[in-house]
Amino acid sequence: MSGDRPDAARPDHRLRWLIIAVVVVALGVGGFIVFTRGGQPAPGTASTPAQGTATAATPVPTPSLPTATATGTPTVESAAPRATVTASIKESADIVTGVTAQVKKITAVNGIAQGPGEVAGPALQITVEVTNADKSDFDLSAAIVNLYYGKSRSPAGALSGPGVRAFPAKVGPGASVTGTFVFNVPKSERGQIRVEFRGSPEVSVAIFEGAA
Repeated sequence: MSGDRPDAARPDHRLRWLIIAVVVVALGVGGFIVFTRGGQPAPGTASTPAQGTATAATPVPTPSLPTATATGTPTVESAAPRATVTASIKESADIVTGVTAQVKKITAVNGIAQGPGEVAGPALQITVEVTNADKSDFDLSAAIVNLYYGKSRSPAGALSGPGVRAFPAKVGPGASVTGTFVFNVPKSERGQIRVEFRGSPEVSVAIFEGAA
């Protein structure tokens, strides 16, 4: 029987090859599908680009002050120096037009100390007279009298007495007024004294020099 059908095994052989070919094709198609889908996102999901977490800072304007501009050349006013009038201890001096001053009297006294820093002892009592020949009042509310003695012109300390009397606040037209002041002056230094009278800041300073 076997000798009569020598090709009986061939159908099985072809069928086997056919199955192998189908499997190979199926594997190829499946691999292609997997390959083409491998780079795509899964169905139902969307890829969202990453958002930066840092936000740019909003620039804040820098406040500025207005620029100062010069409107002219600055000027500096300085007080005019007061003139000085020098006279003998026995003469009068013009401190302003129509007003004169002079040392009317010098008396040696024993000074009285009552104020802070005063020292009682040998002193000179100085009386200064102011005469107003002008037509208006002359202000004496800020009048000052100082005394210096000796070759070094040492300042003499003011004392409270005896007989100290300040100037009145003013001297009227055609009138004369006096003020009396006491200063510590050593007896050995009275050969050369300097009396300084300031009637007001606006007039000349009168300086009287000589022996007491």
